[in-house]
Amino acid sequence: MGLCGTCKGITPQALWSPRSSTDKNGREAIEHGYPHLDFDALVVSAASCELCAMFRAQLGQGRGLDPSKKHKVLLVTVTFPSRTDTPPGVCQFYALVQGTHIRAYFDVFADPTDAAALSGDISGRQVPPSADSEEAFTQIKSWLAACDANHQECQKQDFLEQDPSGRRSSRREFPSRLLCIGDDTVKLVDGPDVAPEDYVALSYCWGTSGQLTTTTHNVTSHREGIPLDKLPLTQRQAVAATRRLGLRYLWVDALCIVQDDKSDWTREAPQMGLIYHNAYATIAAAGSSSSAGGLFHPRHPSPTRPIAVPYRRCPSTGAAERTMFIVPAVDAWLGGLQRSVWNSRGWVFQERILSRRVVAFCGSQTFLECQRGTVGEDGKRITEGKRFIATTSTNNGLGMQWHGLEQRWCLLVEDYTARKLTCADDRVMAIESLARYLVGRTASREYCAGAWLRRSPRHLLWYCKDGLAGEPSPRAPSWSWGSVDVPVEWMLWSAAEKACVLELPPDVYGLVPTDRRVQTASLRVEAPVVSIRQAGSRMGLVDEADHAMGEGPYQIRVDHHPGCYQLLSLTGDVIGWGVFDQGGAAGRKPLLAAVLSTRVEHEMLLADVVILTAARERPEHYVRVGVGEVTQLKEEHFARRHITIV
Repeated sequence: MGLCGTCKGITPQALWSPRSSTDKNGREAIEHGYPHLDFDALVVSAASCELCAMFRAQLGQGRGLDPSKKHKVLLVTVTFPSRTDTPPGVCQFYALVQGTHIRAYFDVFADPTDAAALSGDISGRQVPPSADSEEAFTQIKSWLAACDANHQECQKQDFLEQDPSGRRSSRREFPSRLLCIGDDTVKLVDGPDVAPEDYVALSYCWGTSGQLTTTTHNVTSHREGIPLDKLPLTQRQAVAATRRLGLRYLWVDALCIVQDDKSDWTREAPQMGLIYHNAYATIAAAGSSSSAGGLFHPRHPSPTRPIAVPYRRCPSTGAAERTMFIVPAVDAWLGGLQRSVWNSRGWVFQERILSRRVVAFCGSQTFLECQRGTVGEDGKRITEGKRFIATTSTNNGLGMQWHGLEQRWCLLVEDYTARKLTCADDRVMAIESLARYLVGRTASREYCAGAWLRRSPRHLLWYCKDGLAGEPSPRAPSWSWGSVDVPVEWMLWSAAEKACVLELPPDVYGLVPTDRRVQTASLRVEAPVVSIRQAGSRMGLVDEADHAMGEGPYQIRVDHHPGCYQLLSLTGDVIGWGVFDQGGAAGRKPLLAAVLSTRVEHEMLLADVVILTAARERPEHYVRVGVGEVTQLKEEHFARRHITIV
């Protein structure tokens, strides 16, 4: 089959250029995109035009279309001219059946030597058949060189740390140890001895397969040399990738930290963010779930043959033949990177954020992620790049919208706690480097056990997102989300008036989470408090209970959440609702609600409370059991007290 006349008229300019049209009321309108055949005509044309056949197959049967109307198929690019009217390079478009929600996406690519690519009209590229090919590494090195030359936000930044007195110091330490790459071995060397040489850091999943590690028993032999064939596949291929990038040094946690030396791990773990940030690049084994999976995976061609579409563009210098190829789109970034096992791991969260750039080897293609954004071998650019370090400055806190550091940290922790950790006791440590980075680059040094507390009580208002937690872990105080092993969210989104005073011992700031002083940090609270009880049945089982509480994106489905219970006064009146960390386990215990912040809605005072129960054998000391909202009491019902949460 060949192409019909309509398909031959598809050009990049037609996909994004504006044109005059009319809306359904007959009024003039501006429309972007290339008007193709109507759906019924497309079905007929599919018998003789291979591109129409592809469109037809991806759009489906057209069920639900009104047979009395003509439904035009419109082809629209996903990229448009910038504000400077620079024509965009096309790499993807979608076919939309107008008047419906039916649409299908298609990738567009051209050979890099073809005039379609050289002109900039087509930015999409065919992914190389092999991840470790010369073509693939030429592209990776080109990306990194362009980033070096043009991205100021991707350059090294000083990690600023504050001591307990508030003094800031600049830190740019080299890793304590690195792997020096030889011809057929790697050997462990002291990092400061080779500074300031560039190095690569490896981010990967350990998995459950055999893992070669450095221990107190083999550290001496590892300094003499490790044969490459003794390394797991991921580490071995990371060595090959480092060498092909023209570098000699590689950092791998399993080999550069003495794994059975607790003091070495305690010293090195908080520095991981610094190590990843200062690396020339981070190599991510995003396509593997263990160290045996490797970086370079077999790539399988698209099951649908790309269709060549020739077109002619006639600039003033003369005509030039170009060819573009169209194929059904594959979202390799979402499926291969964002939803990867690698990206579901807790330690990877801060590694990915704090790395200035990540070369991510996925199953289907390789991506470069830097502070400017993300680009894949297929030429697609995801402009919603991290931009995390780039928007963090010492002058304006995080440089973020919403409510500053408090809310930004809540969003980060929500994402982080949904990830998996092999060792649950790493709960707070695996995000420690990110916290230290923020401490050093903002004016907020009052960080402890996963929370900033002096500026706002917001960080105490977390709840277990989907289910219940067990007994609080002693690795963190009960007021910290670090004491539970389930994903957390925050109860409030909007601003509220602070109603309490929070104070931690000043000597806990700046300590690592494994320090006993952090794990047992007592939070002294001055706040309005009221004695309460937990209702006997959870709210989803109470007929008159509302089925959604809270506000904005944080509406808690009380009919599904097993921790939602009504709050009762001591006389049995319903005064609010709460989310209990352990569900009904608190039912028979005397409870206290401490007001952290208040809001007024519809002339009603709403109090955001942390729910507490008395600590064993410690007068005036309490353990957190949940959070909630008191809605039916007035200010005179509360008594202001000093209490301590442990």
